[in-house]
Amino acid sequence: MTREGPKLYIYNRININRKTGCWLWAKSIRPDGYAYGWDGNQKCLAHRLAYEAFKGPIPKGLTIDHLCVVRHCVNPNHLEAVTGEENTLRRRCKFCKARLEAQQKGLS
Repeated sequence: MTREGPKLYIYNRININRKTGCWLWAKSIRPDGYAYGWDGNQKCLAHRLAYEAFKGPIPKGLTIDHLCVVRHCVNPNHLEAVTGEENTLRRRCKFCKARLEAQQKGLS
């Protein structure tokens, strides 16, 4: 595929949430909330496809964090390459923050 090939593939499979800026994958989504697509050879996670299409190769040893916490978002501005340890720490912080906000609103 050319560099433009993957971008067009992604653009044709998203709905943009104008409020959040998330590019929501509109095709295949797993039960755990992650989206997947096709890289031309095999099925793979859509956020990884998007990162590579718009930002370049994922550095060895790093994983992709969704800064927006939306697992089927593929907006490259919402994706960051981080270590697995950093991703785990961020996930815990995001979960705790969301839980605290829900408690403050009386939702839990």
